[in-house]
Formats: sequence, C-alpha cells, structure tokens
Amino acid sequence: MRKHLITLPALVVMAMSTLDVDAAWINDPAPAFELVSLEGKDAGFPTTPPKVTFINFWASWCPPCKDEFPRINRLAAEFAGKDVRVVAITVDKALANVNRFLEASGESPVSVEILRDPSGKAAKAYAARAMPMSFIVGRNGVIRFAHMGFQTGDEARWREEINALLAESK
Repeated sequence: MRKHLITLPALVVMAMSTLDVDAAWINDPAPAFELVSLEGKDAGFPTTPPKVTFINFWASWCPPCKDEFPRINRLAAEFAGKDVRVVAITVDKALANVNRFLEASGESPVSVEILRDPSGKAAKAYAARAMPMSFIVGRNGVIRFAHMGFQTGDEARWREEINALLAESK
C-alpha cells in the first residue's frame, strides 16, 4: 500500500511536467498568432474590432475531426455577419492532405476560415495537445471555454457559449 502512495504522486508530477507552463488556458489571455490561409494570405488573431472567436485545432489524420468539421462549417455559416469569427487551424504540414480532407468532407461552400499551422506554434501556445481541440475567446481576448475532442452534441454547447459571450456587454 505504501508503495502505491509514493508512486501516485510521482506519476502526477511527471504528467504535469509535460504540460507547457506558458500555454494559455481558460481565463488566460488568448495568445496572438500570425498564420496563413489556404489561399496564402496572412491572417491572425486578434482581430480589430474584437469579436467572439471560436478557434479550432484539427488535422486531416484525426478521425473525430472528420465528424466535427461539417458542424464547425455550419457554425461559421450560422454566425456569419454577426460579431463572431470561426477559425479552423490545421496542424497538417502538407497542404495536399488538407485539400484531400476538405474534398472528402463534401462541405461546399466552406464557411469557416481555415488557417495553416504546420509548425504547430499556435497549437502549442494554446496547449492543443489533442485533436480536435477548440477554444472560445470573448471580445476581451480572454479564453472563456475549451473543448478537448469531439462528441455529437458539442455543437449545441458551442452555440450556447458563443451566444452567452455575445450577450455580454462589449
């Protein structure tokens, strides 16, 4: 029994030591980033004027991302023209893999803003250790919600959280 009591704390310390202490989390300022769109245009965060921002990290090799992508695309279409920005950031290194993923998704038109992070720098700043991983940032630039992975029904929670942030005063 005593051996297990010593081992468990050691495991917790080891697990925590793998986390990047500089990575942002809920109630932290959202890290700024400069990335490139699929069209090769510079795009980043934050934006002016500030908007409620849904940031999703994904990869073409991620099975849950395939289920999640159409829902994020619909979310972007639903909030188009409102004070909301929906950004899907791929960590894929090869643009060809991203293009194959998008073709296979069958989503047309693509309403979500897609950015590339092949170096993983933005993903690391957000501690996006799992794919997919999403963050919802308030107009004040603070991360308010984080979602690891994807399950059917998450999109309802995203809408609730975005609407709650929209209802807050600017």
